Amino acid sequence: FLQWDSHPKPLIRYLMQQKLTEGDLKILKERRFLPAEGVAKRINAVGATETNADKQSYYAPMELYLPSPELRLFPFCRTLLWPNTETNRRGDSGGDGDTLTSSRSAEGSFLQKLGCRVTPPLSEVVRFMVETLKNDGTLRLKCLAFLSQRLGHGGVYEKEYNGFRSNYLDMAFVPCVSVEPFGSGGA
Repeated sequence: FLQWDSHPKPLIRYLMQQKLTEGDLKILKERRFLPAEGVAKRINAVGATETNADKQSYYAPMELYLPSPELRLFPFCRTLLWPNTETNRRGDSGGDGDTLTSSRSAEGSFLQKLGCRVTPPLSEVVRFMVETLKNDGTLRLKCLAFLSQRLGHGGVYEKEYNGFRSNYLDMAFVPCVSVEPFGSGGA
């Protein structure tokens, strides 16, 4: 019998070594067995911030994001608890050590197959910037950098943005300064 505490690494490695049927995978995708990092702050449906200590709570893979320093910008992204998160924050790569780096590691690929997410939906990111970051210029710029790396040709948000561009026309998420082209003085 496999025993594990709040760190799911031994369990994930064990599951990766098993010959799992489609039925087994379906059960794992739906079952709440993965812990989340620390205290999760979430933005609920009405825009209020909720704090939950997540001490012994477990989540289905589709409810969690793989650990990433960039996702820590977004309080609505509940992140999988994984050992050596300090290593993850530095951005080290590799799948055979103790790190979990998105889908590049074997564990990350397996967790993604179970439903763990890598990138939040564009609509949630834009909504967060519009509704929550009105007065936080520093965090807003970090979020814009996150978006700019993913909106261009071949970016993960390219299709979503192009397919639903009209949904974002009324959302003021890009900062703009109005400047008179000929200056303010008359001569």
